[in-house]
Parts: sequence; structure tokens; C-alpha cells
Amino acid sequence: MKITRITHRHRVLPAALLLGTALAAGWVLGPERATQQEQLASFIIQADRTHQLLLLAEQQGWQVTHRLDLINAIVVTASADLNAIEGVSDEIRVTPNHGLKTANAPRESRVIQTDATLKFDDERISLELSNTSVDDVLLESISLAWPAKNGKLKKVSIDGESEGVGGINQPSQAGRRSIDIPASLWGSDDRRLEGNRDTRFKFKFEGDAEGGDSDYDLVFFFADGTYKAFGDAGARSSDANSPESDSGATGTISEFLGQLVAEVNDYMRIEPFLNFFEDRATLAVRNTGWHRLEIESIDVCWPADNGALLSLTLDGQNVLSLGAEGHLAVAGTSNLGVTIPGDLLSDSRFIDNGDLVLGFEFSGTPLATPEAYQIAIHFVDGTGIEFTPGDGMLLQGFKRDTFHPTIVRADDLHRQAVTGSGVSIAFLDTGISGFLGLDKDSSDNRRLLATYNAITDQTGDSEWTVNDGFGHGTHVTSSAVLSDDSYDFSTGEPTGSYNGIAPDAGIVVVKALDDHGQGSYADVIRGIEFVVAHKDQYNIRVLNLSLSAPVKSHYWEDPLNQAVMAAWEAGIVVVASAGNEGPDAMTIGVPGNVPYVITVGAMTDSFSPSDISDDVLTSFSSAGPTYEGFVKPDLVAPGGHIQGLMSPLTRLSFDHQELHDNITWFVMSGTSQAASVVSGTVALMLQDDPSLTPDDVKCRLMRTARPAIRSDGSLALSLFQQGAGLVDAYAAAYSSATGCANLGLNVSADLAGQAHFGGRANRDENGNYYIMGLDGNSYLWGDSYLWGDSYLWGDSYLWGDSYLWGDSYLWGDSYLWGDSYLWGDSYLWGDSYLWGDSAVGANTWVDNE
Repeated sequence: MKITRITHRHRVLPAALLLGTALAAGWVLGPERATQQEQLASFIIQADRTHQLLLLAEQQGWQVTHRLDLINAIVVTASADLNAIEGVSDEIRVTPNHGLKTANAPRESRVIQTDATLKFDDERISLELSNTSVDDVLLESISLAWPAKNGKLKKVSIDGESEGVGGINQPSQAGRRSIDIPASLWGSDDRRLEGNRDTRFKFKFEGDAEGGDSDYDLVFFFADGTYKAFGDAGARSSDANSPESDSGATGTISEFLGQLVAEVNDYMRIEPFLNFFEDRATLAVRNTGWHRLEIESIDVCWPADNGALLSLTLDGQNVLSLGAEGHLAVAGTSNLGVTIPGDLLSDSRFIDNGDLVLGFEFSGTPLATPEAYQIAIHFVDGTGIEFTPGDGMLLQGFKRDTFHPTIVRADDLHRQAVTGSGVSIAFLDTGISGFLGLDKDSSDNRRLLATYNAITDQTGDSEWTVNDGFGHGTHVTSSAVLSDDSYDFSTGEPTGSYNGIAPDAGIVVVKALDDHGQGSYADVIRGIEFVVAHKDQYNIRVLNLSLSAPVKSHYWEDPLNQAVMAAWEAGIVVVASAGNEGPDAMTIGVPGNVPYVITVGAMTDSFSPSDISDDVLTSFSSAGPTYEGFVKPDLVAPGGHIQGLMSPLTRLSFDHQELHDNITWFVMSGTSQAASVVSGTVALMLQDDPSLTPDDVKCRLMRTARPAIRSDGSLALSLFQQGAGLVDAYAAAYSSATGCANLGLNVSADLAGQAHFGGRANRDENGNYYIMGLDGNSYLWGDSYLWGDSYLWGDSYLWGDSYLWGDSYLWGDSYLWGDSYLWGDSYLWGDSYLWGDSAVGANTWVDNE
């Protein structure tokens, strides 16, 4: 493989220079490792032949942690100063092994710094956190793992304020113990990290604190949604990227009903949306406790256009008829309301452990706008629960409809026996937890084919090899392949569809991200290498990458992107999340910025799955173009409030208990989930036509996607926000399109360093993004193309000829990368984008939309 000359972003060093510099620095080379004053760090080193690098590492005394033959590289532990050595060569390239994260991981704090090493004092360890800002930061929780031989953790102190933690569960497994410590043990003042000062933390164990820094996993979580891991010097912005949505009720409704619930019942959960069916609206509630609750009254307020409230049903059974006129109380000119006493419901006023569906029948067709309704249930113990649109859990019990297969029309394929059978998807993520709907397909056949832990380099055939302590990997996998039957929410009858997109697809699980959703380039690349090496053995046709890292170089220079391109070249369809850093332009992360792969953004049904008129792009979905001028994302897919499986014992479940049903289901938003929907769709396409190449798959997905278009036929969103539009699984599976994706690109030449490519996107002198070769300004990025209510994603709005990605709109040989692009300095990577220690992993956590 030819290594191109690189400056600024990577340091490319000749072997002789590396050897000479090492000796000049006074390194002492020994059988264990080099010793020096400098801090040690991890680096990816590439050359034409891997064995040359292994020889060099042996000469230098470097510890080799990974061998990555897929990109002709090794990963070594060496002096951090290695990255600062000046000099370039075509022989060897050095890249720091920086981190990444999943699409839903919390953001790393940019204002909190930690000590580089722990301090040991008999049975104690300690370190300092430095708040570099002028503002205070409030600690939310502490996660700690340590060698089991230390014994249990007894006390934790913050600047001398000690709290005992002996009563908190401290599980022990594989020689290690762990604990999650809520900061509520301390008062708000004691857990407040004041601005511009250091705060010392001490942890006392039963026995002596043994081992070294690498034996301890310590992460601090803060109330602003950020975190800081011990020893992690990377810094990312903790500022929120998306505006808060206002989903409250209208003023007249609130004035009529007043304060509905004085005290919220701890055991009750309520759906965040109403479902509308002809003349009725339904709402699901759940009693998660084991004692019976008695309804004292139900308050209901609804739009006057619905007409009278005629009856109330519970689980489909009519329990109260209010007569032809109903019981009405006027609340302004546009709303009606009624209070229903519990004693009118007879025995139905009792709610046992489990789910209950309330149905409200009206004399007219109900307005399908959840925000126009106010519903509250009061109990005789003085507590209650209130319906809040767009907030909380989706609680349909075990028999449920996840809705996203219907949005992309995968349910129609299920009823035609197109279920992904015979096709395997590799999920490279945080692992998987054992659920029947993941272990078995719809015919009860085992379909978890293999597991690989890229962090520990262990292979197995059980989910225990890749146990998911974070929860992200399980949720993403279930969104794509869950084999549980889908049930109609109004009737409770099976629909003939499933809760995952490809319920019969095989699964290969690769754990490359840890139990905090974080990982390193080296582990992710090693995971991709496993997938490529075993693609034929397990018929792996699809690789799902719901993770991201900041862009720090051209796409072809990035080692992770090189591995992704190698997987594409090997015939594997790679689906990557766009990232959750939107809505601004040029926020696509790595590896979503690879031009060859299918990059996916996220849309939402706005908590009304039966009404497509309010389907919109999510505010967090990252947007293009990429630094090389490519239109990204390629597609959008459902990524708002996706229902998926997750163990209640995972980190995400612990941090967001309000989104978990305490049993099986968790609701999460992100482009991670959107990517998994597309991965499942690809499996359906490949079952129908196994001969498709990755380029064919991408072509058919983009050719059949449904763009968001206004009533006048113009695009409602920029191509840099929606790409070709919303994925349509049914149309893509039966499409015959070929030769319309990745035109003019050559992945083999790209990997060999013989040619690199640019897209047609550019920026004019006024800072507007546009696509070269297209007349008019309909493709410009501007505020007028942000999400709103003025457009639909419907079947009638398919791409017309004027919008097709034909030859005239795709890059060709004339767009080899050059200096003709008008990006200014503010859009090129500078010092802040140099290779460093920033995290790679699960995408940034976002609120449900």
C-alpha cells in the first residue's frame, strides 16, 4: 500500500529518524517497556508491510497492543512526544490512537480536567478534578471499577466530606468490583465543583489499594449531561446543540384544569402520545408496582371540534357510556372537558400491576394533535399521573408495535416473507444483552452466529463474550432485527409484521466500545478486521457502525476510514450514523464522512405514528456537506423515540430510568437508531437479490428514497440535511436501479493512494453551501430549509427526474480532490482538529424527539 505524504494532520516518519530520535531522547530500552520522563500514549503506525513495523517496535522496546493487517498497521504504546517529532516520509505514518463514541454517549466535559495518575496511600486512592471555567459544575454520579482483591469500597470523600457507600451494591465479576455512586449522598454544596479551583476525591477500600492506574476505571458524570473519565485528556464541547421543544398544552386547557396532579405516583407510567383511530383516542398507562391502585377520578380535556365524549373504554371494554350528548364542561371557546368519578367505573377503577389502555370515544373524528388534549388520573392515595405529549416512556407492554418498520414500509415486506433470511448483519458497538427476540429469529431458530470482543481480543458464540454494560449496542441491534411479533395497538391483534426491520437476519456482534459507550480507533479497526475476515464464514453482508468521532483529516488519511473503505471494497455494505451534532452544516463525523458508505440521518414522527403530516427532521441530526464536498447524509430514517430492548442493569438505563419500563423496553433517539433501520433494510434487499453489490444497494436506496417536499414541489429540506430523503424499504427491495451511486469513485485507487476524490458541494463567497453544476438556489443551505410543519414525507412525493441522482449530479473523474473548493480557514481543521485524544464511540446523547 502506498503511503501518501501528509503534513499537519499526521506525522509521517522514516524508520531511521524514529530510531535516531529515540536514542537522542535517552530512552532506556528493556525487556518490559521503555522508561522515560514523558507520558506514554498509544499510536497507530502504518507502513507498506506490517512485519517491518513489528521489527521496529521490537528494536524500540515498544509494547505492541494490536496488529491491524487490514490497514497494514500496528498499535504501540510509546512516548507521547512521538507525535511531536518533525519530519515526513513516504515510509511510515504515525497517528495517535484517539477515541470515539457511540451515537448516544454523553458528551465529554471540556471544562473539567483530571490528574494523569492516581495517588496511592495504603487503602486509599485519590485524584483531583480541575474546573477550568468560571462557572460551577454539579456532580451527578461517580462510576468506579477496581481490583476485587482491594475488598469493598467503604467511603468516598469530596474535599474531606466523607460518605459511607457500604450499603450500595458492589458486584464482583472476573476479579473486579464496581459501583455507581449517586452524588445525592452529598449536599448540593459539597458536590459542587467550583469554578477555577481543584476538587480532591478520595476512595477508601477494605484492604490495601493494589495495582496501578490501568487497574481502575473511574468516570465522573455531571448534571449538565457531560462526563469526565480518569486519565482522559480529550476535551469536547458540552454545550447543547438542539433547542428544547415546547410540547406543553395550550393555555386555555391549562387554565381550565389547573394543577392536575399535586403528587406524581412513583409506580405509574404513562404513554407520551395518544393514538387516534377513527372516532376514538387511546392512551396506555402502566402500574409498575405490585400493589393495586384505585382510581378516584379521571380528568379529560379535548378539542371542541371532536364533539361530545360518548364513552370510556378500558382494554377495549366499554366501562362507561355518557350518552349521546356526553358530559361537557366548557373551557374557553375551543376546548371541552369532563371529570369522571372513579365510582362510576365499578370494579374497573382498580389498576393492578401491568398495562391498561384507556379509550375515549367521541361523536366526531378526534383532532390528531396530542398537544390539544389534557388527561390526568387521580388515585385515592392522593397521587396521580398526567399525560404529557412527547415526554416519557412508550408503554404498550410485551405486545406492542414499535412503529418504525411501518414508517419505512418494511411491514409490507414482512407480510410477503421478506424478513432478511439468509443475510447476516455485523453490529460493531457496545455489545449485546440476551433477549429471546435477539437470540432467535421468527421461527425460533438461533441466529446469533458469532461474537467478538475487540477490546479483549476474545471470540465466542455467546452474548456473554460481549456483555453490554452500556445498553446502546442492544438497543441498536433490536431496532434492526428484533423478531418479536408486532401487535395492533388498538385491537391487540398481531399485524403479521415484526418489531424489527429484518427479524430473520443473522447477527454477528462485535464489542469495540466499553460500558460507557467509549472506545479507541485501534479496537474499532480490529473489530472491522474481524468482520472482513469472517464475512464468508457467516455471510456477513452488512456492517452497522452507529458511532462517531470528530473529523481531523481528509477522509482518506483517517485510519478508521481506511478500514471502513476496505470493508466496502470487500463487498460488505457499510451503514454509518451521521452523528448527533446537528443542526449546523458540516457536522458529519467519522466514519460517516466516507463518500462510499451509506450515511444516515434521523427523522421523527413527532410521537404521532399514524399521522405523517407532522413527520420532521430531528433537530440533532448532523448535516453535510463533508470537508471534501460530498453531500451527506445519503438518507434519513426513523431515529426519534425509537423503542428497543435494553437491560435495566445498564448504564443508559441507570442514567435515564424514566425512559425504561423496568422490564425490557427503552426509548432512545439518535442517528444510531436511524442507521440500524437502514442496516435492517439492506438485509431485506439482499434476501430478495443476493447478487447486489454495495454500490447497487446504495443506488437503490437513494433512487427510491422519499424526499421532504413542499406542496409546490420544491424541496422542504436541503440535500445537506436529508440527502435523497426518507428510506423506503419496500420500494428499495423491488427496485431494479443500478449504476447510480458512487459514480466516478474508485475505492481501490483511494486505498492505494493513487487517487482521492471530492464531491460537488462547495461554498460561495457569501458562505452559502451549494452543489456545483446545478442552476438556481434551491439547494442552498439556509434557514428556510429547517424543519417545520409545511412538508410531508409521503408516498406521493417520490423523486422526480429533476431530483434524481443521475450522472449530472454525481461526482466524476473531473472532481478529483484539488484546491478549487472555497472552504475558508474557519471550515478547515486547525490546531483544534489535530489528532489528539478526543473520544470515539456512541453518538452524543440527545433528548427524545
